[in-house]
Amino acid sequence: MSGGTFPTSPAFTSVNIQANNPSIVTLASSGRRQVKTQNTQYWSFKATLPPMTRAQWAPIAAFIMTQRGARFTFNVQLPQYSFTQGNLNSPHVVEINGAHSRGDTTISLNAWTDSGKLTTLTQTDGLKAGDFISFAPDHQKVYMVIEDVDFTSGSGSLTIEPGLQVDVGGGEGLVYDNVSWQVFLMNDTQEFSMNAGNTVGYELEFREAL
Repeated sequence: MSGGTFPTSPAFTSVNIQANNPSIVTLASSGRRQVKTQNTQYWSFKATLPPMTRAQWAPIAAFIMTQRGARFTFNVQLPQYSFTQGNLNSPHVVEINGAHSRGDTTISLNAWTDSGKLTTLTQTDGLKAGDFISFAPDHQKVYMVIEDVDFTSGSGSLTIEPGLQVDVGGGEGLVYDNVSWQVFLMNDTQEFSMNAGNTVGYELEFREAL
């Protein structure tokens, strides 16, 4: 179940992001190491909001209360990470070229300069390593771009980590700006404080919902 979208104002002043890759490590007496991966990955975050007046804080407090701790999932955009560093911009349209299977890390792309897909795109540094992307419309998982992406006559190759968590179909759109994470609160208890200047401070921790 979705719990809506986290308010975008005021924006987070800082966001700490962690990449989690659960593994089981066994160390033998000989020193040999065995690692069993669980073939999953998720992002977790610690985000800080600026000092807020009570009026600024009120809609955020109301939103947090509706989540009932970790019960519901919600969407959040992170101004520090939700936008590409590359040269892609609206109305550039990028779609997956052909179906790709769970575990794939290289994705073929088609790109056009316009929303009507009338002209193919040639663009250096369309996406940059370290950008975050997702696939529209039905996939919530967020991936990191590992290598810069150039487009030549509408064709490009995207390398991501982790590998695809689910199959994706040809023609599905690539989301490269306004990327949203689907997350849940990591703590059932939420605490905020009002200081001597009558401003509220708030920090929250949340985790990607898979």
